[in-house]
Amino acid sequence: MNELKEYKKAEKYIKRTLKINLRILNEGHFMLSVSYHHLTILYINWQNIKRAKHYLEKNHQICSTLSKNHPLVNLLQEDCYAFEKFEKEILLSENIEIALKSKFDVLNNKNQNSTSLLEYFHTLAIIYFEHRDYEKAIEYFLKKRTILLNSDSVDSFELILFYIYLGLCYLYKKDFRLAMQLQHQAIMLKDNAENKIDIEKIDKLLAEFTEALVDSAIQFNSSLL
Repeated sequence: MNELKEYKKAEKYIKRTLKINLRILNEGHFMLSVSYHHLTILYINWQNIKRAKHYLEKNHQICSTLSKNHPLVNLLQEDCYAFEKFEKEILLSENIEIALKSKFDVLNNKNQNSTSLLEYFHTLAIIYFEHRDYEKAIEYFLKKRTILLNSDSVDSFELILFYIYLGLCYLYKKDFRLAMQLQHQAIMLKDNAENKIDIEKIDKLLAEFTEALVDSAIQFNSSLL
């Protein structure tokens, strides 16, 4: 939620500056390239491929009139690279999701086999997590939790993994309170779990989670100074 507010705040500021410049400058003036650059990067970070492409193309029209070694042209090239990378990530994510849904849809609609659905939700959650779509990742992690808690026997290892990954989602969304609560739940569950769980893997993930929490706390405190 905080991240979304920051994006909207930046969008409002950049577009206001662009609007002022458009009143003063011609449509193809090279100074507009700076605003188009900022909007392109903003929408890439915001995961909005349509708007990012729109402003990248507008910037390309302007930069095509400049010399090849102009600083704005160099900046445009960096934007093009960032957009291509973003486009490939989106395509990869969509293709994986389509393949997974095709594989599991019949199972989901007809058999409702909890083991396979657990695998389905976990895999989709991880895909969205790795592509930093934390809202979608949370959605599928919570669906995974519903299956875990409704099972005849709760898998402690899977439940601890759930708390760690869900906590990381909230951490990256800058909801530190929820992230710390989920970290605490993961630690408590690990301490009370049976020896059969993969302690080494859990300890490694918890250490990474704790380190990320500490780093985020340090960055947050530094921003207040």
